[in-house]
Amino acid sequence: MAIYCTGQGTDGVWHDLPAPVFLQYKMQLFNPAAAITMRFAGIPYPDPITHMIVSLGGKSIIYAAVDTVRQTCSGESGVVTTLTGRDYVAAGMPDNEVKPGYRFQFSRDQMLAAHAAPYGASGDSLPPGQINYVIFTRLMTHFDAVALYCQQTYGSTHVFMDRDHRLRTEPFLPTVRHFSPDGEYPYREAELSYHRNRAYSRLYIETAQGEYENEYGEISDNPIAADYRITREAYYTASQKWRRAPDLGAAHLIAQSKRDIKRVTLTLPGAHIFEAGERATLSDPRLGKMDSLYIYEYRLNIDDKGAETIVTLCEQAYV
Repeated sequence: MAIYCTGQGTDGVWHDLPAPVFLQYKMQLFNPAAAITMRFAGIPYPDPITHMIVSLGGKSIIYAAVDTVRQTCSGESGVVTTLTGRDYVAAGMPDNEVKPGYRFQFSRDQMLAAHAAPYGASGDSLPPGQINYVIFTRLMTHFDAVALYCQQTYGSTHVFMDRDHRLRTEPFLPTVRHFSPDGEYPYREAELSYHRNRAYSRLYIETAQGEYENEYGEISDNPIAADYRITREAYYTASQKWRRAPDLGAAHLIAQSKRDIKRVTLTLPGAHIFEAGERATLSDPRLGKMDSLYIYEYRLNIDDKGAETIVTLCEQAYV
């Protein structure tokens, strides 16, 4: 697939950039900002580049704000310029903090107007709702604020953003990708892994603070811990933002710890365009058949040796 890049400098002018000698694109479901790294031979633009648009095979994959520009000089390779950037809209929300404090009778439309729309994200598909109060704490970003609102108002596990910057509470997209060694998306390597050291089996939830010790009168269990014979217990004290619902905060910590306990990593030759959150199935004569997976992470690497696509699949039930 042909790569087409345009860049904007500090002068505000857009110019075509040469084809990069290396490109890496990465998208992860629980990180709203897709990231890209590109290397160019020489200096592709005289001024520092602030924004870039990258298309692959005629399809735009990212409009990025450039985070870093590095120009490295050596006797062997001359000048090499490396650009790293993140999705322009999705990076704006995590890069900017909200004013700490309480929000009372806070509605979906108020939340979107304050924390999503100013950065270019839309949330029309989010259900109407209103919360009596929500607490935004120090160092929380606008994306954190949207996620917390959705978790405490709708009971969702997180908030997710697709490539077109639409917010949703449902983790999975309708598209289904079918992976097999000789199917539509053949792969040259597959790895099945289990990460038993990340999931909590039980959290003891603080219910009162005493003079000499605190009380932990409630528990939150991980329903899949027994399946993997995991014993990993901890004591949970709700942070300020979860003070209104400490049991919900503990449940979200349990959910976060188990989401990638089982992983399938596939390496596909060539460049394929996927999206984190797409549903997936796997049919492999060695690893078996798995029908309820989703794309947890998607990476695309292109250099002078060719292109490869790496997808990490996880279990839908563990989100």
